[in-house]
Amino acid sequence: MNSIRSWIRCCLVPALLCSCAGGGEKGAVRSETQSQATTRLERGIRAQNKGETGLAEKNLTEALVISSSIEDNPARINALVNLARLNRLNHKPESATLHIDQALSLARDLPDFVAEAAYEKALIELSQSHFREALTWATSSLAAAGGETKGRCLNLLARIHRA
Repeated sequence: MNSIRSWIRCCLVPALLCSCAGGGEKGAVRSETQSQATTRLERGIRAQNKGETGLAEKNLTEALVISSSIEDNPARINALVNLARLNRLNHKPESATLHIDQALSLARDLPDFVAEAAYEKALIELSQSHFREALTWATSSLAAAGGETKGRCLNLLARIHRA
């Protein structure tokens, strides 16, 4: 009887505890606030893809406010880059520049986000015919890019050289 109890304590209890610990993505637990920010960001991107600019801006701004309130810099960078993209596509270069500069400032401490922010900054500069600045930012994006994204950076560099 004593050996059965020992077996349960040594093997079964730890196994049960480990199975309860489970988790989503690599064990990361997302707060309700982070989930709300992600939902707003996704809604904003969907609205932008549908051409619903006002709704896109509303949702992206809400995502930025929520992620700023919890100091979630990766989420803030995503919201800022998407706001910059939305403004660039709607011919509002001043607003696009303001958002992308904020994203680049935050991304300095998060190298994984530099490539996307620098890529968007290059597109904003290209849209304003600032070719040297666009080339500089596209080169920065290429240097920070990994795997799949290098191809689109090279395409952007070619577009800038062609312009």
